[in-house]
Amino acid sequence: MTLPRSVWAALFALVAATIGMGLVVPILRPMSVDLSASPSETLLLVSVYLVACGGAMPFTGMVSSRLGIRRSLIAALLVNVACGLVATTAQDIGWVIVSRAGWGLGSALFLATVLVAVLEEAGGSSGRAVKLFEAAVGVGIAAGPLAGGLLGAISWRIAFLGSSSMMLVAALSLVVLMPPNRDERSPTRFSSTFRALRDPVVLTLSVAALLYNAGFLMMFTYTPFPLAQSPEVVGLVYCGWGVTLVLSSTVIGPPLQRRFGTVATFAGATVGFALLLAAMSFLAGSGPALAAGVVCSGLLLGICNTMMTEAVMSSSSSDHATTSAAYNLMRNAGPALAPWLAGHLGETYNAHVPFAVAAAAAGAAGLAALFVLGRRSPAPIPLIGIMPGSGRCAG
Repeated sequence: MTLPRSVWAALFALVAATIGMGLVVPILRPMSVDLSASPSETLLLVSVYLVACGGAMPFTGMVSSRLGIRRSLIAALLVNVACGLVATTAQDIGWVIVSRAGWGLGSALFLATVLVAVLEEAGGSSGRAVKLFEAAVGVGIAAGPLAGGLLGAISWRIAFLGSSSMMLVAALSLVVLMPPNRDERSPTRFSSTFRALRDPVVLTLSVAALLYNAGFLMMFTYTPFPLAQSPEVVGLVYCGWGVTLVLSSTVIGPPLQRRFGTVATFAGATVGFALLLAAMSFLAGSGPALAAGVVCSGLLLGICNTMMTEAVMSSSSSDHATTSAAYNLMRNAGPALAPWLAGHLGETYNAHVPFAVAAAAAGAAGLAALFVLGRRSPAPIPLIGIMPGSGRCAG
């Protein structure tokens, strides 16, 4: 079935927005040096972003149900444009952290709403739309580090300015390509988000997502420091990660899901990710090994993201926007301190420890999914009606 133009418009905006989000990673180390900030201080800008993004999720349903999907998406992107300009002119790490907090608020509204926009417009093609959503995130995150590396080679300030420009392009694309609001949802209450977490299956899967996302964030944000390469090199490495993420979510994941089931596939990929992190911990002194580990992790994380998305959304009895907000509250705000913790552990002990702790978190997520839910889903969980994909608050 051909997807309507409105779906492609939302996916285009998602790619443009996630380019701006993923652009930060290659400039973390040069920004730390330029602003005389320690790795843990610099990684606070990622943690604060995640706290703001995840913490705002319970409110996104209230806002989007009153503004409508189109106006919510455009407003969120314009907030991010303004915050990007603040980061561009920042004279110390504190102002960058403040700007990223505001950016997280805008991203929360954008990500939670774009999920609903894509999947409600997709109708009967929601299963395909979930995979395209994850692929769009992967494309944006793959292109983001590459853009960040190229622009960061000039200056990390230019990278933030480029990010603001990309957000503005995304907002304009929605103005031009997305039709006026047809949303007729009744206003959502703040408490609805927490009611969705009363479902034991949704809660358990959300906790598992929290744990594996903590492992991912520690690896993803800390690796540029021991890697100790130029922004261009870091950008290329993380671009490779995004490419493998897209490949696994669209090509590798679906056959595994059909063969083993949604939850079992997620559990297996997460345990595999934990083993990869353990290997990165052992080889933390080797730059090529760390670079290879980042790229290979995309193969496993693409499967994890898509499987977890489908499992949570198809298991919930709440409406799609509420379930999305509840899931992303756990997934993003829950492990928000992971980037800071990785930097702190690296400073206090050595570069091996952050990867070891990340491996333990990812392994716990996989074992929890296997033990609690593995036998309940021997076949792929069907997507009935409209089931949103994931809205990762990419730091």
